Amino acid sequence: MALINCPECGKEISDKSVACPHCGFPIESESITNNTELPKVEPKTSTNTNPEKSDNSCIGCIIIIAILILLSALGSGDTNYYDGRFNYYCNVCGNPLSDLTYYYNGPYCNRHKK
Repeated sequence: MALINCPECGKEISDKSVACPHCGFPIESESITNNTELPKVEPKTSTNTNPEKSDNSCIGCIIIIAILILLSALGSGDTNYYDGRFNYYCNVCGNPLSDLTYYYNGPYCNRHKK
C-alpha cells in the first residue's frame, strides 16, 4: 500500500482508497498511478426534443383554468334574489316576501310553504 497525494486537497491518502477521506474527492487508482487528470464531467443540459409537448401542456392548463372559472361562476348563484326593495324572496319562485310572510313561512311564499 502506497501513499499518494490527493489531487484536490493535496493531503496524503492510500492508493487503494476510493475517495479522499479529507475532502471526499473521488479517486480512480489508474488515473493517479498513470499521473493523468481525471476526466471532467459536464452537466447534462435538458434539451426539449418535443416542443409540441410544452404547447399541449399550456393549452391543457388554460382549459382547466377556464373550466374552474365556469364552475365557480355557476356555483355561486344566490337563490334569494335581492333588488333592494324587499328583504326576502321565495327560494322556489323568487317572488318578493313581506317581513311577516317570511316570519311565518320562512324563505317560501304562501304557494310553496312547507
